[in-house]
Amino acid sequence: MIDHITSAIPPLRGHLPPVPLPLAGFAIRRLVRAAYTRFPDFFERLGQCAQATYLIDPLDLSFVLTMQFRAGRPQLRVYRRAQAPTQVQARIAGSFHDLMDLLEGAQDSDALFFSRQLEIEGDTEAIVTLRNALDNLNADVVTDSISALRPPLRLAARLALRHVRRSVQHSRRQSHHVA
Repeated sequence: MIDHITSAIPPLRGHLPPVPLPLAGFAIRRLVRAAYTRFPDFFERLGQCAQATYLIDPLDLSFVLTMQFRAGRPQLRVYRRAQAPTQVQARIAGSFHDLMDLLEGAQDSDALFFSRQLEIEGDTEAIVTLRNALDNLNADVVTDSISALRPPLRLAARLALRHVRRSVQHSRRQSHHVA
């Protein structure tokens, strides 16, 4: 059903203004809360590194995220790229597709790093601890977290995710035609 609905939505990147930050922040915070409910062990595995501020930088989107994975109260903020904070302990950057693949367990972080598709900076211990905690989940964090949402939010999250993925793919195709 979702695939049928979302396949009728054309990629709109470049045709619409950027997603309003409050809307993006609301949606992502809901997913983080759902992930916390679904995967409490993940947050515990981070130990002291849960206090670190991670900058998650999807290079092909107009915003970045900061996250602290404190057990019981994960913190997330969304910033326009130009207003991204510089005082963070760790930065993880890559294409939206590659970052999503990491969360879905479809890509190996070491392979992405050594092929230079994933950039890391800052506190190596915090980054390795985060990677190990994600690897130990053996789960598709995105799909499982979306599934934990209430039905109206679940549908909205699936539609939004599909829209962003298609927009990024469309943008890539456009940039390949120009190059």
